[in-house]
Amino acid sequence: MSIPGPNETRVSTVDTMSVMSAYQSREAMELRQLLPRFVEWLEAAGVLVQEPMTKYEVARFRAIPADACLGRSWNAPDPDAKPKSHVVYRRKDGSLNWAGDSRTYWAWFRSGQKAPHQPEIKEAKKVKSWTTRTREKLIERDGTDCYFCGKTMIGHDHTARALPNAANDITIEHLLSQHNKDAHKQEGVDVNHIDYLVLAHAKCNRDIGHRPIAEKLTYREIMHDQRSTMWDGKENAERTAADCIAKFVQPVATKKD
Repeated sequence: MSIPGPNETRVSTVDTMSVMSAYQSREAMELRQLLPRFVEWLEAAGVLVQEPMTKYEVARFRAIPADACLGRSWNAPDPDAKPKSHVVYRRKDGSLNWAGDSRTYWAWFRSGQKAPHQPEIKEAKKVKSWTTRTREKLIERDGTDCYFCGKTMIGHDHTARALPNAANDITIEHLLSQHNKDAHKQEGVDVNHIDYLVLAHAKCNRDIGHRPIAEKLTYREIMHDQRSTMWDGKENAERTAADCIAKFVQPVATKKD
């Protein structure tokens, strides 16, 4: 048996890669062309077809795992099977990445057979995070002006400049520092209680840091005083904020003996 030379091996590898690339391109083209029919096929069996969550997702759906149908009647899969998410992604090179049992469902569709009967599948309930829930409560209670500088946080940063894409600059500020939460806990005080929370621009939040609550209240007064006395027609917010911070942070001079 002759051993193939390096050139022959290279040609064989290139040929294999070309075949794989051609197959992946054809597969991606087929999915793009047949996607509406594939979606109809899924929905006819009770599969929950969902909106893509990223620009790379071609198809996303919730259905029972493929192995729940093996060895059983097609119309009576494993009753204990839990629906899972199955996703088809498009890579940057145009090829497809099949997550979950998405390829199996696609193969069943392409073979012309019916999709396995699905139990009633409900959209997964989206649970809001603590941050989202708390932010909504604080906006309802205090509005959308920064606690420290008094300027709006909707679509603008601490300098009153508009943010790109109409983004918001809203963060949650703990008036009682989280660094001392253990000490507060011993006193029966929860630093995460809404009574000790306010909303602030990200930079205003960073500037105040983990100072005691008395200093934070003083900082707020200075910010509001500076804004009312130094605010000019051009709304020079950066100068106002910088002067305010310098005045607050500057250490108090001590008298020499």
